[in-house]
Amino acid sequence: MEATPLRHVLVMDWTAIENTPPVSRRPMEVQRWHLRVERLAAMVRRPVGELASELKDEARKEAQRRRRSMEAALAEDLAVSEAQGKPVNPPWRRKLQDLADISGQPCDAVRERVAAAAAAIEVVEAR
Repeated sequence: MEATPLRHVLVMDWTAIENTPPVSRRPMEVQRWHLRVERLAAMVRRPVGELASELKDEARKEAQRRRRSMEAALAEDLAVSEAQGKPVNPPWRRKLQDLADISGQPCDAVRERVAAAAAAIEVVEAR
């Protein structure tokens, strides 16, 4: 495998690890990731630590972008539900809890942020 596709796969794999609650992370996946980084470092003749740090930084940025996207989607769903006068559905609550677990913040704090973002969304009724 070439270095560029492998690099992308490693970034996406670490992004998935970053977006997994710490208590649910599998040590074998983390270990396998590090072994693959060692192979890539040998292919491109770079220090393992430097390459791993670089890949993790890229993955953390992507993971943060995905968390913001999740939060925006939750805010949109909440705004629409409130505009329709309906309660949010159970999958919405699970997604909110997942986001709280991933971010390591209390669910109430995440819900407040989502509610504030939902309040800023103007829902237009379809005709």
